[in-house]
Amino acid sequence: MELASVLGLDEGRWASAVQSRRSHRAFASAPAPEALAGLEKLAKALSGREAVIEIFDMPDNPVSAGIRKGTSCFAVIGRRSDADSAFAGYTGEAFMLECEALGVGTCWAWASCDRGAAQKLLPSGYKLDCVTPLGVPNDAPRERILKPLTQLTGLSEERLAALLPWQRSALDFARIAPSAMNKQPWRFVVSDGVAAARRSGLLFAAHDCGIAALHLELGARAEGENITPRVI
Repeated sequence: MELASVLGLDEGRWASAVQSRRSHRAFASAPAPEALAGLEKLAKALSGREAVIEIFDMPDNPVSAGIRKGTSCFAVIGRRSDADSAFAGYTGEAFMLECEALGVGTCWAWASCDRGAAQKLLPSGYKLDCVTPLGVPNDAPRERILKPLTQLTGLSEERLAALLPWQRSALDFARIAPSAMNKQPWRFVVSDGVAAARRSGLLFAAHDCGIAALHLELGARAEGENITPRVI
């Protein structure tokens, strides 16, 4: 499955944000008004046929009560009812990376939000994928244990060392992609002009591979290579 590229919006900022972004669950306040205005503009630009992002500031809404300590702002990410959740993961991660670039903390959330209330906030024809709080971070991010690239690709250290610069960069970016419960439910494939995340059968694997596909694309672009991001 090919994903329509969202790059060309703020890919330079997102490439930098890949390295620093971590999940946050406690916040000092809601985002600054100018940051929130920028995110609302980006959400509209990213929302399209397969995925949609809606931002809300609703202090009494139960949607994100379990994950928004210190902020009343949150975003709801959905996908077209007949679309693969990889589209929502890919589009939503672009939004998350822009949040990071603006100093706004986020956290991919599913089980810890009121899914019924969140679904009601989406346009007709879209199905809930995830929710994220939006705020100024006020907690220490948790470090993650990451699988080695030898395990994620099936390639030896020697073969990894022999990859083209854009291929290695794509893999390095994808390796640090976030995933549900840090399961890292993917294997990566790189070849001429193509980089793909192969999903496992785990819950949320398609969504998580959509996130990883954006990281693959950003990593390749960082070395000057335009690729077609895919989830297989």
